[in-house]
Amino acid sequence: MTATPTPTHARPRAGHDTLVVTITPSHAQAYGQCPLYFSAVYQARPPHLATRAIQRGRHVHSLIERYTRALIEGHPLGVDAVIARVPVPPAFRDGGDDEQEAIDHARVGLRGYETWLEERRFATIVAAEQYFRTPPRPVAGVDGAALVFSGRVDLVALTRDNTLALVDFKSSSILTPEALHRAPSSFVYRHLGMWAYGHDDIEISQVVPATGHEVSVRLEPGHVEAGAALCRSMMASIKEQSFPARPGAYCAYCDHAARCPAFAGRGDIASTAF
Repeated sequence: MTATPTPTHARPRAGHDTLVVTITPSHAQAYGQCPLYFSAVYQARPPHLATRAIQRGRHVHSLIERYTRALIEGHPLGVDAVIARVPVPPAFRDGGDDEQEAIDHARVGLRGYETWLEERRFATIVAAEQYFRTPPRPVAGVDGAALVFSGRVDLVALTRDNTLALVDFKSSSILTPEALHRAPSSFVYRHLGMWAYGHDDIEISQVVPATGHEVSVRLEPGHVEAGAALCRSMMASIKEQSFPARPGAYCAYCDHAARCPAFAGRGDIASTAF
C-alpha cells in the first residue's frame, strides 16, 4: 500500500513529533462545505486551470493592489495610469479585441473600486494584499498537532469608529449577511486580524468592486465558537487522514461529485456537477 503523502499545509516540525497544520480562509471554507471536497482540492492538488474569467479577476485584483499602494504611499495614481502600468494577462495579449476587452473589464472594476473607496470614507487605509501567518500553537483537544493560521487580505483599513475592516474582493457574487456570519473563512480572517493588529473590533467584508455591492459583518460569540470547533475538527481530520463526505447544497456544483461515494448511483446529482 502506498502511504498517503503529507499535504503541504500539514508538516511535522523539525526535531519534533508535532504535526503543524496550516489553515487558510480557503481551507476552512472548503472543509466547512465538505471534508472530502477539501481533501480532493487541497490534498490531492489536481491540476488547476486558470480560466479566462479567473485571469480577468486576478487582473482586477492586481490593479486594485497597485492603486491602493499608491494611495498608502502618498502618490495616488489615476485609473488610466494604473491600467497602463499593469499588463493584461498573457491570454489576452493579442493586440486586438481580446486585449481591449480585458482592459475595458479592468477599467470598470477599478473605477467601481475608486467610487466604493470614496463612499466608504475609511479613516485610514492600512494595507493592500496583506499576508499574515501566525506562529504554531497547540490546540486543546487535538494532541500531537499545532495550528497555524495564514492568509492574504485584499484590503485592511480602519473605519471612522476605529473598527478594523478586513475586505475580500469578489469578481461577481458575494455571500448574504447570514452566510458571511457563518462562513468558516470569516472566523479565520477575524483571528488573523486580531493576531496581527491586536484589535478586537473587527469587521469582515466582501465587496464586488465593479458594482460596489458590499456585505459586512461582525462575528458574534456563537459564530466564533462554531469557527473554532470547525478548525479543531479539521485538524483532527488532517491528522487522522479521515475526510468523510458531507452531502449538501454545494454538491450540485462540485467537480468531484461524480467520484464521491456519497453519490454512488445518484447520477441525477452527479451529472449536474460538470
